[in-house]
Amino acid sequence: MVLSEAEALARLAEQGFALPGQDPVAALNTRLWKRSGPGGPLKRLGEAVYAPADAEEG
Repeated sequence: MVLSEAEALARLAEQGFALPGQDPVAALNTRLWKRSGPGGPLKRLGEAVYAPADAEEG
């Protein structure tokens, strides 16, 4: 499953999770970006688009 940061934030909000700050999408993007480094659980597919590190592309 591939989600944009806005889609991920919407899904998190549906489950009662909220990110603090004036721009929650930017806060989420920063957190996702930090987790998408080498050996991390995510990989960055494009501008603000992430997938699990083990997901197949295509």
